[in-house]
Amino acid sequence: MEKLAFFSRVALICNGCFVLAFLAQRLPFASNGFMMSTVIVLGNAVSIALNVIMGVWYLLRNISGMAVSPPVPRWLLMANMLFLVFQLMIFL
Repeated sequence: MEKLAFFSRVALICNGCFVLAFLAQRLPFASNGFMMSTVIVLGNAVSIALNVIMGVWYLLRNISGMAVSPPVPRWLLMANMLFLVFQLMIFL
């Protein structure tokens, strides 16, 4: 598996943790435990950094003329970029 495809999938998992962390801050259903702290760290710290890195990586591959779509499905690329826009709207 190519590194771009692998990290795109990891970014999607971290984006799922971002949604869970976002909901945990607003809804009182979450317990304070080891699992929730892991979700919060993956969601609030790792997902933002990884999405920015992936966005730059996609952009550089696009500018250099390398195809992004074959190793990474288009829906995955679009989902990661939509999460990045959502995260930037929340944190900025």
